[in-house]
Amino acid sequence: MTPEEQAEVERLESEAAKHEQNARLLRASMSSKPSPDDFQQEERVQRELERAKDKRARANRIRFRE
Repeated sequence: MTPEEQAEVERLESEAAKHEQNARLLRASMSSKPSPDDFQQEERVQRELERAKDKRARANRIRFRE
C-alpha cells in the first residue's frame, strides 16, 4: 500500500469511528420513556451507523486491492 493509500485508510477509519461515536451519543440521548421523537432519533442513529459501515468498506477496498 502506498503512503497515500495508507493515509486515506487512516482518514476513513477515523471518520468511521466518529460516525459510530455519534450513533452512540444519539442513542444515549434518547429518553427511557417512549416519545414521538424516538423514531426520528433512531433513523439518525441508523444513518450514522450506515455512514460508518460505508467508510470502513471503502477503507477495506483500498486495503485489500490486489
